[in-house]
Amino acid sequence: MIELIEESKVRSIKHTVEENSQVLERVVDSIVQKYNKELDEEVEKIKLLLDDKTTLDDSEIEHLVMRIPVFMYYASNGIETLGVESDMAKAVKLDIYNQRYMESSGTIKDKEANASYLTLNESMIEIAFQRAYKKLKTKLEMAEHVFSGAKKVLTKRMQDTEMVIKDKYN
Repeated sequence: MIELIEESKVRSIKHTVEENSQVLERVVDSIVQKYNKELDEEVEKIKLLLDDKTTLDDSEIEHLVMRIPVFMYYASNGIETLGVESDMAKAVKLDIYNQRYMESSGTIKDKEANASYLTLNESMIEIAFQRAYKKLKTKLEMAEHVFSGAKKVLTKRMQDTEMVIKDKYN
């Protein structure tokens, strides 16, 4: 049987992909952090409170219910900005691709291959902004779940308190 896959080559490719992915991930994270740092910090504080294993008191939950939407508001502005930046990254890549294409010689396929090769970094930046947009959008959706959960807990506690008061007077 002919072995088509060479393990050493596959491992080498995997290593290259992982290294390049780490670079792209750092770029994406730096873009997202620009718009989401405060919300991330607030969610981290909530995580620490929940890890503490003690029940949060009403004032702490009220505090969360008030703060989370504020940070979401500012992060949501980042979504729009990232959309613009993503569009601009795409336009820059296309402009440079077209320049490289026109500068290339050979067949159409040769010109396309050369232009694609020469705009690889621009393609990575375009991908980074697209991924940053998706990541920030997902973080906002998850923050909405955290907010909703805190609001439900607070509402339940208020209802429980009302029932205790009603039971006391009945």
